[in-house]
Amino acid sequence: SHLINSQLDWQWGYSADMTAVTDKVKLNRPSLTSDVQRVLNSHIVHGQANWSQEATGTFVSGGLRLNYFQQADPQFILEPRLRAHQYLTDELMIEFLGELKSQTITQIIDLQSDFLGVERRRWALADGENFPIIRSKQASLGLHYELNDFFASGEFYVKQVNNIISTSQAFQNQLEFIQVPGSYDSYGLDFMIKRRFGKLNSWLSYGWAHTNYTFDQTELDQPSFPSNLDIRHNIYLGNSLKTGQFDWSLGANYHSGVPVTRPDNNDPVLNGLINYQSPNHGRLPDYLRLDFSGTYRWNFPNGHYSLIGLSIWNIMNRDNPLRTYYERIANTPIAIDQLALGFTPNVSLQLQFYF
Repeated sequence: SHLINSQLDWQWGYSADMTAVTDKVKLNRPSLTSDVQRVLNSHIVHGQANWSQEATGTFVSGGLRLNYFQQADPQFILEPRLRAHQYLTDELMIEFLGELKSQTITQIIDLQSDFLGVERRRWALADGENFPIIRSKQASLGLHYELNDFFASGEFYVKQVNNIISTSQAFQNQLEFIQVPGSYDSYGLDFMIKRRFGKLNSWLSYGWAHTNYTFDQTELDQPSFPSNLDIRHNIYLGNSLKTGQFDWSLGANYHSGVPVTRPDNNDPVLNGLINYQSPNHGRLPDYLRLDFSGTYRWNFPNGHYSLIGLSIWNIMNRDNPLRTYYERIANTPIAIDQLALGFTPNVSLQLQFYF
């Protein structure tokens, strides 16, 4: 690193990495043993320059990263990065972030609904063929305001990720047993507001998002469809209060339903297999959870103390579906619903000693 002057500095670096993945398989019937190891060596040169102007409230940081992957294709990947913010007033700041990234290791899921519903996850290294290097580009523009006990922030973002594979996305529909490359794009808006009222802290966050998959070489009627994690609306409201030795908090969490793939209404089973509609065409019911927690601090001499806590997850005992998949039983698709925890109380005791 080098400090050129009070406003400008730069740094550069180099790193060499070796990532190894061993995949072992042992089957009893038929008898089969497999032990495969793959290695990926990478060399990375990166540099960054930072410029700040305190008088005008300006900060700009630009960087460049050159990756060389010895056993992958492409071998050379260049990744620029930029971060900048500008204070419009003492309380108001606008910020821009943009970058390109790459990832050479991914996780694939082998038989999502295998024995006892336990899925098998395997690591896979990029090889340029079956497992390409995952590449992404993303940018965001945000506005932040802070004054005394009040803070508000809003951010708009866009993101595109290429070279994902279907077996890494936890599908439990017509894409569960096939591996095809694809991509996803996402854009959305995040907003948060916080305010302190004496001993009461309150905050509210809202997120709106739109995320779509696009897969190639599939027999799907719609190769582009909502992501498994395409949650359009997400709201969280929290409050915390401190009164004497007591700390209380109450929070509410809501989000719109996650996508689900349902069988075809007219021909639910075709050729012995579940005949699904277009992937993620439906939605599960909305998710709503109300939580409470409280602690009491009991002080002892010499700084020792204990914390007695009580928390309740899902006070309303609401059935919140996390996901739904289907299994064929007696030539009929049966829905399997996975629900979040219901009413769940927790009690804790913590003792703290100083010597």
